[in-house]
Amino acid sequence: MSGSAEVGLLVEQETTSGRKARYSSAPIDTRLPCFECQFPAITVEASQDEMKDKEAEVQWLPYTIGFSEERWDPFTGEAISETTNFDVGLDVSAKFRGGNTAALTINPDFSDIESDRFVSSINRRFAATYTEHRPFFTREAGVFQDPLGLVYTRAIRNPNVGVQVVRRTATSSRAFLLADDETTTYRELGSSSSYEVTMPTRSWNLVYRSIESREDGSSWGTFATARTTDGYTNVVAAMDGRWTSGAHSLMGEVVGTHSTVSLEAQNASATGYGGFISHRYAKGSYESVTSATSFSDEFRPDLSSGVRVGTQATSHASTWTVVQSQGPQYQFGISSDGTFDGSTLLDGEVGVSAGAGLTNGMTLTGSIGGMTSRVGGKLLDGKLALITVDGTIGPYLLVAGSMGIGSTPDYDVGVDGRAKQASLLLALQGFETVDASFSATHDSLRLPAGGGYTIRTVTFKAGLHPTEHQHIALLVNGARFDDYRDLTTPRTEPDDLVQYQFRYTYEPARFTRLILGVSSSGISGFGINGIAMTKRLIFSKIVVAF
Repeated sequence: MSGSAEVGLLVEQETTSGRKARYSSAPIDTRLPCFECQFPAITVEASQDEMKDKEAEVQWLPYTIGFSEERWDPFTGEAISETTNFDVGLDVSAKFRGGNTAALTINPDFSDIESDRFVSSINRRFAATYTEHRPFFTREAGVFQDPLGLVYTRAIRNPNVGVQVVRRTATSSRAFLLADDETTTYRELGSSSSYEVTMPTRSWNLVYRSIESREDGSSWGTFATARTTDGYTNVVAAMDGRWTSGAHSLMGEVVGTHSTVSLEAQNASATGYGGFISHRYAKGSYESVTSATSFSDEFRPDLSSGVRVGTQATSHASTWTVVQSQGPQYQFGISSDGTFDGSTLLDGEVGVSAGAGLTNGMTLTGSIGGMTSRVGGKLLDGKLALITVDGTIGPYLLVAGSMGIGSTPDYDVGVDGRAKQASLLLALQGFETVDASFSATHDSLRLPAGGGYTIRTVTFKAGLHPTEHQHIALLVNGARFDDYRDLTTPRTEPDDLVQYQFRYTYEPARFTRLILGVSSSGISGFGINGIAMTKRLIFSKIVVAF
């Protein structure tokens, strides 16, 4: 949708034990129906003072887990399966002087990890991405980042074994990740759409990243991924760099991919390429960013979250900031972008925005934009007026919200419809014993000939630390679909999805941790996003640390 707003949040809390909890988010794209789905995982970093007198700190975490699971048909109520199982695994992590780290996981268990937020696939052309919550992958996630975002660790769906090593010096870093995955998950990419595929074949996945930095802020790096499974290999190699000179900074990346299929019925290979370049100019109150990307038809990065292959894209954004010694700070901006397949325009967008940083810590932004998308061989236009607000109210409450109205194409039907959207996030901060957040979204589309859809989602998350040995976590996700247009089956009742997760952790001593949890998801109506059953999971996990 056009005129999308970008809202960034950053909350940092340092506890009395010297550990730093950092809650951060990249800019949030309000075009997506799930507001909070775009939040990255919380990372906890050890203070450098903890390591100054130690050569190394190694933690061994063997665990045992027992769980029971029931599955039944949501429409008939008949039981489908009931399973009781017992498993063991091991996690090892090590920290060394200089910020060097290493980690090993064997038969990892993620049953006590926070569940994914709900993301709808309705009127979505590209496969949805999900936040990474698994500690093995989030521990050093920032080291593996590159300008094109070629590492999406959620593509490693069910690892059996994982190894991660990161080595740092004052001017460089090198990182290595190897994982044996029970399945093979990738994105089938196109110029105007993408979808996710999971095959029940075991795969080995490798990621390597190196960065060399200079005192002036410039850097250059290399990047590689490799995946191999039965009869198939995918290799990605890239180089990237950042150069800074005065008010100018230039960032770029070139990447090549090579895929090989060697099966009895098929032998083929394909080589693709891609590139990205961005120029930033900042001087005084003015800042501009201009970027361009290009990807060939054969470009295939298996471990990425997906790009638009066979396309070329350009974008530009300019902002002017007015700073006053007293009173609000104002910002004005213009932006435009376009995606092409050769000389054919696939998508385009232009927008203008204005914002004010108020003296009470709140930021208010308004934007108006227009867009066009090629659907079924014809261009459909859309527009959106959007208002966003974010900031803190008092010392403990963080707020972010948006409200928009306009029009957007329905990509399934190929017509333009009237759209409304709204989102709200409330989060507590600054407390040692409790944290909580609440988010809600509303997204609707009405078609000229009738029909359309309305999607509402709610997420509530809370954590309570009654004592230093106990932690209680609760997560509730809800979604409701009203008036959903189905071309084959009319729907007279709304579809509901409810998911909850409760987790109790008791750590009576330094070396033992007991985790008890219950999670459940339920659905009514005709089924949403391919969900054909309701499942309930009850698990008990014991971790011994030494």
